[in-house]
Amino acid sequence: MIRVLIERHIKDGHLDQYKDVIKHAKKSAGNVQGYVSGEMLSEAKNPHIVMVMSQWTDEQSWLSWEKSPVRLNIINALKDILVGNESIRIFQ
Repeated sequence: MIRVLIERHIKDGHLDQYKDVIKHAKKSAGNVQGYVSGEMLSEAKNPHIVMVMSQWTDEQSWLSWEKSPVRLNIINALKDILVGNESIRIFQ
């Protein structure tokens, strides 16, 4: 079992749009083999800093999702509302 932590910084005024995209992403990931669960947290003092945590049965399942056309479309939808690049870390 692994956990993937993705930190993103959202531009001011785009938090609701971001949450809509993430809801779609979670629903899409739910159909992927190896996906167990996911949740999103916002930093207490700055809600524009978010952490998406997902749990996967194995790293290969995550890597398949990470490179999938569905996820790449999601990332493309986020590119204009993010400040900088996302940071992805894998834990076991």
